[in-house]
Amino acid sequence: MLELPPIPKLGYEIVWDCANCDQSNPMPIIGKSKNATNEDGSICHTIKLKCPNCGYINGEYRAIFYNLYEKGVIV
Repeated sequence: MLELPPIPKLGYEIVWDCANCDQSNPMPIIGKSKNATNEDGSICHTIKLKCPNCGYINGEYRAIFYNLYEKGVIV
């Protein structure tokens, strides 16, 4: 099970594949915004992650949804 906070926190690192350099690295959350409230009361956010290798901002042009339910997943 993933250990993720229910609300994304700036600076928290998530392992992600960069859309620009295709490297998988821990990337810090540099931006977040509330997207929607789900039927179960949980909140869906969109986040932005900065690649430490090339500096590309993942989530700038294609949204990354941070949506935690009971088990905690990012889609």
